[in-house]
Amino acid sequence: MLGNDSSKAQRFCKHAFIFIIVLWMTLAVLPLGVRAEQTMYVDCTNTAGPWDGSQAYPYKTIATAVAQSQATIIYVSAGTYSENVVITHSLQLIGASSLSTTIDGGGHGHTVAVTGAEAAAITVSISGFTIQNAGQHGFANLACSYATGSTIQSNTLQSSQEGDNIQLDHCTGLTIHSNIITNAYVSGISLTLCSSCLLDANTIRYSQKGLSFSYSSSNTITGNTVTHNTVYGVYLYQSSQNQFAHNEFTVNGQHATDPCTNAWSTGQQGNTWDDYQGYDNDSNGIGDIPYSIPGGANRDDYPLGVFKTTQPPGETNSPPTVVSIIVTPAEAFVGDLVSFSGEGQDSDGIIQGYSWHSTRDGQLSTAKAFTSTSLSVGVHTISLSVQDNDGAWSSTRTTTLTIKASPQPVIDSITPATVYAGQTVTFHGHAENADDLAIEYQWSSSSDGVLSSASVFSRSNLSIGVHAISLRIKAAGRDWSSPVTQLLTVEQPDPQAEPPVADAGGPYQGYIGEPILVDASKSSSPSGADLTFTWGFGDGTNGTGKSAEHTYTAPGSYNLTLTVTNPQGSASSTALVAIADASSQTETGQHPGSSAGSILSALPVPVFLVIGMLVFFGVICVVLLGLRRP
Repeated sequence: MLGNDSSKAQRFCKHAFIFIIVLWMTLAVLPLGVRAEQTMYVDCTNTAGPWDGSQAYPYKTIATAVAQSQATIIYVSAGTYSENVVITHSLQLIGASSLSTTIDGGGHGHTVAVTGAEAAAITVSISGFTIQNAGQHGFANLACSYATGSTIQSNTLQSSQEGDNIQLDHCTGLTIHSNIITNAYVSGISLTLCSSCLLDANTIRYSQKGLSFSYSSSNTITGNTVTHNTVYGVYLYQSSQNQFAHNEFTVNGQHATDPCTNAWSTGQQGNTWDDYQGYDNDSNGIGDIPYSIPGGANRDDYPLGVFKTTQPPGETNSPPTVVSIIVTPAEAFVGDLVSFSGEGQDSDGIIQGYSWHSTRDGQLSTAKAFTSTSLSVGVHTISLSVQDNDGAWSSTRTTTLTIKASPQPVIDSITPATVYAGQTVTFHGHAENADDLAIEYQWSSSSDGVLSSASVFSRSNLSIGVHAISLRIKAAGRDWSSPVTQLLTVEQPDPQAEPPVADAGGPYQGYIGEPILVDASKSSSPSGADLTFTWGFGDGTNGTGKSAEHTYTAPGSYNLTLTVTNPQGSASSTALVAIADASSQTETGQHPGSSAGSILSALPVPVFLVIGMLVFFGVICVVLLGLRRP
C-alpha cells in the first residue's frame, strides 16, 4: 500500500513538472496568436468616448491608432489634429482630404515620423492630409527613415519652421506624387542615402531649396513644378545617376547646381527653364541649343517650353562670350569687402547685360562691376554670363571664392566664478575659427584693467568687487574683435568666520606595493568656502585632493598629515598608516580576514534564488517520497 502511494507521488511529481512546462510555453506563445490585422478609425470629434478604434467608437487621436501594432489601415476623419505622430510599423494612413484634415506639429519636432530600422524597413502609405508646423532645427513635417515601397500622395506639406517639409533618409522605392510642398525653412524635399525613388507631379515652392540630394542615386524626378525657391530649385551633392525630365523651373534663385553626373532629359525631352536663352527655329518644341546646368559639366540637351523669339529666316546671331572674370580677394572673411568685375565680347554686336551668380547665395548682380560685404561663409563658385544686343546669353565662366568665418573670442571658463580675496582664479579662452592664424589675446577686468595676453593664465591678486572680465582677440593683419564678457565676483573674507576643520580619517593599513586610499571627506569648512587639500604621506612624498591613493614601498608605521586651507586659514590632522610585508598575506593569496563567509557574500542574488528553489523542491520531494516509509 505504501509502495503504491510512493508510485503515485512519483507520477504526481512527473506530471506536475510536465504540466508546468507546457503551461509556460503556451503562455509565452499565446500573445502571438491573438494579434490580428485590422482597420481602425480616428475622429477628433469623439471627445466623450468610448474609444476602441472602431467605426462606431473611433480613437480621438492619430497617435493612439498608429500605436496599435495590429493596425494596417487607419482612416482619419476631417478635423485638426494637434499632435506629433510616430509610425514604426507598416500601415496605410488615409485622411478625408488635404483640404479638411490637418496634422499640426505645434512647432515641436517632426510632425509625422516614419521610422523603420536598417534590418527591418517598413512600408507606409500617407494620403489626404495637410501636414504642417514642424519645429526646431532639423525637424521636418514628414520624416521617413528606413522606409521602402511607400507612397506619399495628395497631401499638402507646409510651414516647416526650421527644417524640411519632406525629409527622407535610407529609403528605397518611395513614390512622392501630386503633393503641394511649400514654405519649408530649408528644403521642400530632402533625400539622403536614398535610391530608386519617384518624385512625380509635385508642386515645390517657397523654400530655400526646392529639392536637395545627398549621397542619393538612381532616383527619377519628373513632372514637378519647382518655383520661387530662394537659393536653388535643385541642389545635388555626391549624388549621381538621377534622372530629371519634364520638370518646370521658374523664378528660383538658381534653378539647379549639379557638380555630379546626372541625366537632365530622357527620350529627347528635357525640362522647362524660364531663363533659357535659346531659340526654337524649327518649331519642334525643343530648344536649338542645350541648357547648361551650373556647377559642373551637365546640361539639358532638349530644353522645353520657354524660348526666345524665332529669328527671321536667313539671319543668324553669334552668341557673346565672357573674356574675363575677376574676384578679389579670392579668400576673405565674412563681412569683408569683395570686388567683382567682368568683361564680355560679341563679334556681331555689343554686350548689354551681365548676370552674376554664386552657388551659395544665388543671384548676386546684373552690373558689370560691383562689390559685396554680405556673402555667406563657405566656398562659392562664382559664375558670370553676358548678354548681347540680340538677347543671346553666353555660356558661363566661373571662378572660386572662399569666405571664412571671422575668428571670434570664446571664454571657456573662469573658475571659480566667486572667490575670496587672495584665492587663485584660472582663466581659459580660445579663438574660434582661427585655423592656422596667429592670434593675439587680451584679457581685461573692469576693475583691474589688462590682466594677461595668454589664452590660459591664473591670478590670485584680484581686487574685491564684481569684475566684468572681457576677452578680445586679434588675427594677424586684422583689427581687434569685439569682446566677450563674463562676470567674476571677488569677496572679502569674513574675519569672524571660523577656520577650517581637518580630519585625515584612518587609521589606515595595507601592504607593500598595493595602493591605499586616504579620505578627508570628514573635514569641514564652517564658513562655506571651498577647501584645498594637501597630503604628506610620511615617506617624503605628497599628494592633493579630498581623497588620494598612495603606494608604500617599505613596511612600517607612517605618520600621515593632512592640511586643509580656505580663506579663513589652515588646519592640519594626522593619522597612522601601518604597512605590512606582502608575505603576511595568506598562502592562497587572500588578505587576512578573507573567509568562506566573505566569498558567499559576494555571490549574486540570482544564485541564492536558484539555491533556494532547489532546496524547496528537494524538501517537497523528500516529503512525498517519504510516504514509502512504514
